Amino acid sequence: MAFIVVIALSWIPRNLSFLRETAPTNFIASILLGVFGFAFGSMLARAARLSQPMVRSVTLETGIQNAPLAIAVVVLNFAAEDHQAILAVIALYALFIVFTSALVTLGFRLTHVQEP
Repeated sequence: MAFIVVIALSWIPRNLSFLRETAPTNFIASILLGVFGFAFGSMLARAARLSQPMVRSVTLETGIQNAPLAIAVVVLNFAAEDHQAILAVIALYALFIVFTSALVTLGFRLTHVQEP
């Protein structure tokens, strides 16, 4: 966990100009992408009547998704001059998902209930 936080926090100073130039709506979209993913995964897992450990797993996996895959799709399919604009939400998502998934995991740990 500490290693992931160090990597995420070291990314910020190296990309400060990018963060300053990015529209606030991109920040909101990148955070909500993970939050809605967690909520959607949790609702589907509960609707499928999965066990509590499975609900937690589906919730986290659905919220986290795969930022490297999204980056590869953009890099391989769009012109280089468009990369920065397109990758803004993905880069921010990759940064913020570390923190939002940590919060979701902490919430699961605080509300952990033993199954019969």
